[in-house]
Amino acid sequence: MTRPTPTQPRDLWEKDGSLRDVYVLDTTFTDWTLLLSLAEKYGYQYSYAGQDLPLPEVEKIFTARDGPHLLSVKLGRVTANCHFFVPDEIELDFDPREIESDSDHYEVLQFLEALAKGTNKKVSVTAENAQDIPYLSYDPLSRDWVVYEPPAIPQ
Repeated sequence: MTRPTPTQPRDLWEKDGSLRDVYVLDTTFTDWTLLLSLAEKYGYQYSYAGQDLPLPEVEKIFTARDGPHLLSVKLGRVTANCHFFVPDEIELDFDPREIESDSDHYEVLQFLEALAKGTNKKVSVTAENAQDIPYLSYDPLSRDWVVYEPPAIPQ
């Protein structure tokens, strides 16, 4: 398996004011539990309705809907944020401004590989709110990354 470089695709970490989203689709509570286990491994902060709390079981997160949930997972200097929007889709976001080095980039990819392998589901990195337009995807079955290079910009 070869991981994409920080410039594959060329606009992956472009500091354009938008976030990068990560999607794992058709998730179950088992998949969410895996995400919470990864958060504990990497280090995290969890809050509900603005109050820092210990990380609850995933079932409790999706039944407590009176306030916003935020899980911030520390991947070295980069933070992956999860807001627990819907139970059948894990969505994380990254701020490209936090990707300052090759090691930051590879730390993110290693985390995404662990998430894909643990859930046994494909993981896609997209532009903010562009679920159907991936920059990258990782398939845990083939153990391959796919890079979706945007069309060349006319000169």
